[in-house]
Amino acid sequence: MKAWKNQKGFSMVEIIIVFAILAILTTAGLSMIGYISNANTRKVTQTLDKQLSRQQIESMSKAEDSYLYIYKADDGCCYMRSLNEEITSYDSTKFTTDGVKLCGTNVNIKMESGTQVDSSNFICIKYKKNGTFDTTKTNTKEITIDGNRDFVVNLYKDTGRHIMKEV
Repeated sequence: MKAWKNQKGFSMVEIIIVFAILAILTTAGLSMIGYISNANTRKVTQTLDKQLSRQQIESMSKAEDSYLYIYKADDGCCYMRSLNEEITSYDSTKFTTDGVKLCGTNVNIKMESGTQVDSSNFICIKYKKNGTFDTTKTNTKEITIDGNRDFVVNLYKDTGRHIMKEV
């Protein structure tokens, strides 16, 4: 038998092992992207839930009216802002990036009619002094948060409660 003096290159087993490791790392990376996107949607829902509770308490304890607006600013991200004035049409001077950022461009927020919050449509939520929703000022009964996973916020006008659920 001849002995090989110059053994250069990789064996087939070494190449298969490298491909297997790359496949495992790729799978782990892709699953983390889905997990992060799900976390973003859940965070939007939790932030909105806390703000709705704050808004209800504020409306019952303060003398002036308070409105919660959810809108999409010029940068394409969704924000929410509490103001003491009623806004009936989209106003880019009021709906700025100074509000609380809810989500980036990868998550969509919709009203019960399926209308997406965008540069012309916004959500207005107003509580009465007794803690129930003012249905003449609140323009939706349901808020859908569309992301990797979808969440729905139901607004119950008679009690002022808001319930979050994953769909």
